[in-house]
Amino acid sequence: MALVFTDPPYDRDNLYLYAEVARFAARVPLPGGSLVVYAPNYAFPSVLELCGAHLRYWWTLALALPGHHALMREYGVRVAWKPLVWFTKSGRLNKQQIFDDVIQGGAKERDAHEWQQQVMTAEQVIENLTAENDLVVDPMSGSATTGIAAKRTRRPLAGDRSQAADRRARPPAAPRAVPDVARGSETMKTVIKVKANRLEAGMSRWSVRS
Repeated sequence: MALVFTDPPYDRDNLYLYAEVARFAARVPLPGGSLVVYAPNYAFPSVLELCGAHLRYWWTLALALPGHHALMREYGVRVAWKPLVWFTKSGRLNKQQIFDDVIQGGAKERDAHEWQQQVMTAEQVIENLTAENDLVVDPMSGSATTGIAAKRTRRPLAGDRSQAADRRARPPAAPRAVPDVARGSETMKTVIKVKANRLEAGMSRWSVRS
C-alpha cells in the first residue's frame, strides 16, 4: 500500500482520531509509503504531535481555498488555505517526482456529503505520491471522494466506500448523501479501528509495489 489519504473530523473532541489513523498507517503501508491528512489550521500543532508519534513528518501541502473564506472569529482570521499534512513511514518512495507544495482548490463540492472535499485535490495528491496500480486507502471516506479520484487516476482503492464511488461516478444518477458515522460521536474511534483491521486483513488481496 503506497498511500493513506483521509480527512478526519476537525472538532477538538475528535482530534484523537488523527492518532488512530496514523497508528493504522504505521502498521500497513510499505516502507516509503505516505499518510496525507487534511487538518484544521487551529489544531495544526496537535496533528503534528498525534501523527508524529507513529510516523515521520515529511511536509505540509497548502490547499488554497477560492471564493468566500470562512471567518474564525475566535482567532480573528479568515481561512484562505487548508493544510494537508504529509507523513511517511520511512522516507518517501520516489523523490524524483517533483511537485509544488501549493494546490489550487476549485469550487466547493457538497453533492454527496456535508464535509465533502474536492475530487481534483485528491487526484493531485494521488498522482504525485503514487504510481498507477499502487494501492490507495481511505479509512474515513464518507463521500467517496478518494474513491472517485483513485478510479480516475487508475489506482486500486481499499476502503468501505467503493460502491459509493461507483454510484457517484455513474451518470446521470441523482446525487445522494452517503451515510456515515456522525462526527463527534464516541463510536467513531471504534469504527476506525474496525475499518483499519478490516483493511489490514485484506491487504494480501492486492498486488502492490515491492
